Amino acid sequence: MEFDLKYFAEILWQKNSQSDMDLPVVSGYVLKYIFQPLRRGEKIRFRDLNFDAFDAIDLQDLNELMEVYSHMEDDLIRLSEKFCSIPPCAVTHSAFC
Repeated sequence: MEFDLKYFAEILWQKNSQSDMDLPVVSGYVLKYIFQPLRRGEKIRFRDLNFDAFDAIDLQDLNELMEVYSHMEDDLIRLSEKFCSIPPCAVTHSAFC
């Protein structure tokens, strides 16, 4: 299997040119008091949350952001699998001569 470097560079350029504005903006409160504790494996107690500081839309934004990151991770896994499936090619000449 051959790997088309020009096509790969074109895809990377397209991904790089996409704006970060496509990412959902998540409330700082939701990130600090809900997402980060969950990420650390901690439990969240409802009595400790200030429900006036966020609403359901903030939680939906967090969910959308996690979906975006999940798709990015899937893309990286597929890319890694492609790289691992490419057989190495033998060098036909010495690089130092």
